[in-house]
Amino acid sequence: MRITVFGAAGAVGSRVVTEALSRGHHVTAVVRDPSRHQQAPTPASLGVGDATVPADAARLIAGHDLVITAVRPAPGHEADLVTATQTLLSAAHHAATRILLVGGAATLTVPGSGATMVLDVAGPPAPPPPPPPGRRGRPHAGRGPPPAPGGHQTPPPPH
Repeated sequence: MRITVFGAAGAVGSRVVTEALSRGHHVTAVVRDPSRHQQAPTPASLGVGDATVPADAARLIAGHDLVITAVRPAPGHEADLVTATQTLLSAAHHAATRILLVGGAATLTVPGSGATMVLDVAGPPAPPPPPPPGRRGRPHAGRGPPPAPGGHQTPPPPH
């Protein structure tokens, strides 16, 4: 199988490339910055391109059976992930190539915490505060019993 891996020099992407190579696949390891080529596993073919640039995505996907994206924007540019994902999905669709999106949680921040990373929190994040008095959050859609306190709805037991 011919596989293109975007984000091939990163923590997740490099492992994906290594695994695909170990299974005998032909891999094109794509990096945005040419100086990171030495971080991509060998003997992958090396490609340079930006997942947010449609022409780069189309060129690097052409002729491949599968695209795997493991891109991660630089800190402070997390919104670029949306553009990269949309660009790669569109290019894969036009090339009639399957696509798999993978990633990790190591750099995710806890919502509402400023810059606290998920890995820095012992246990799951605290639940959000309850809605102000007189407000119940989202209106109940009328399907089944109303949500339990805290906003979670327990499914009915199986019959």
